[in-house]
Amino acid sequence: MPSRNIHNLFAKAIFGESMDDVNKFIDAPSKTLGPNHRKLYHTPIQVMAVAVLKKDPRYVTGGMLHIAADKMFSKNKNTRKIAKLLEAMR
Repeated sequence: MPSRNIHNLFAKAIFGESMDDVNKFIDAPSKTLGPNHRKLYHTPIQVMAVAVLKKDPRYVTGGMLHIAADKMFSKNKNTRKIAKLLEAMR
């Protein structure tokens, strides 16, 4: 899984801002659920619901990017290597 720093870099590259608040919120359940945290806030419907509750449309765009990055980095060993390189460059 990519770190919050990687999620923030992706958001900055695509949207022009890190969306750290969005990424932090989406992964907040990891503190208690560990690897099972993706059961919360990691589906398009859940992301849209959070955006409505928070009255912030950035939670849709940032959340969808977050979900896509999680899937991309967890399925592909090469993207995990890229994430480690990006982390090292920060």
